[in-house]
Amino acid sequence: MDLKFSVVTRKGPVTTVTLSRPEVYNALHTDAHFELQKVFDDFSADPEQWVAIVTGAGDKAFCAGNDLKWQAAGGKRGWDKGGFAGLTSRFDCDKPIIAAVNGVAMGGGFEIALACDLIIASENATFALPEPRVGLAALAGGLHRLPRQIGLKRAMGMILTARHVSAREGHELGFVNEVVPQGEALAAAERWAETICKNSPMSIRASKQTIQKGLGVSLEQAIAEQREYPGVTGLCRGAEGIFRKAPAEVGREMKASFRSATKSRTRNLEIPGLVLAHHPGMTTFERSFLLSQLAPIRRIIRLIDRELVHNNFTVMAGLVPAIHVLCLKKQERRGCPAQGRA
Repeated sequence: MDLKFSVVTRKGPVTTVTLSRPEVYNALHTDAHFELQKVFDDFSADPEQWVAIVTGAGDKAFCAGNDLKWQAAGGKRGWDKGGFAGLTSRFDCDKPIIAAVNGVAMGGGFEIALACDLIIASENATFALPEPRVGLAALAGGLHRLPRQIGLKRAMGMILTARHVSAREGHELGFVNEVVPQGEALAAAERWAETICKNSPMSIRASKQTIQKGLGVSLEQAIAEQREYPGVTGLCRGAEGIFRKAPAEVGREMKASFRSATKSRTRNLEIPGLVLAHHPGMTTFERSFLLSQLAPIRRIIRLIDRELVHNNFTVMAGLVPAIHVLCLKKQERRGCPAQGRA
């Protein structure tokens, strides 16, 4: 895809999308919206990409919102089904998205950040929904997301006055996760993404999906229905796939798949109920438990450790939740309280 208004880079399982119209403070117009729709469609559909980071080109702006000058010159306003920047109406992406706000985030730019799961802001970042000053309203999600994220009265204070809020105040209000020195927003976002990628991607996606769906209903209903959410059922299915197989059978499949992947130098090792991928997914206790309890797999895991861990590969989705559940069951049989993952 030939990109004109954005730059996409991939580093391991992390996709970084840079809004690239610095001459207009990365303000977006119709063509940019449709381009970004495709960019985030590709990210959502790519199993190799687990986390996305959105930032702005230059050191002055994340995104100044809608390109009003372009619109005043006769440009037609509009975007695709994903909303502003292909994000504000995208409700089906269960992969984490991080906003690295490196400067001005006004109007639609702030709405992009609010649509992300985390906001990392540099000290020079400024946030506002200034639409009332020009006879407009923040209808790309800002009027709904801000009250949900910081509370009604605080949101009303920002929206009705259209005032600018600094990164520090945004952190105090609760919509900014971390404030870093100017020029370090992207590096900090990459640090957050790296930490997220150390976890099971299936667990991360199931968690995000459960939170999003649960916020739309009562607490009682959310807890009652959570096991029916697609992400959670997929997570449980991966664990059940392990338990249905004898350890020796799993070991044979892992060994065969490992040999095949080694010969072809493929990135992932596909096994029924397992995915071997790049990035740590087990706690030390779970790894020790696997090595000590599943004797037929022990030698294979050690082989994988020796051959792949130094290349940032390890056991991931499917196997990880299975091992975790197995560990919890073992703790329960011993009469120990079950402990969740850190």
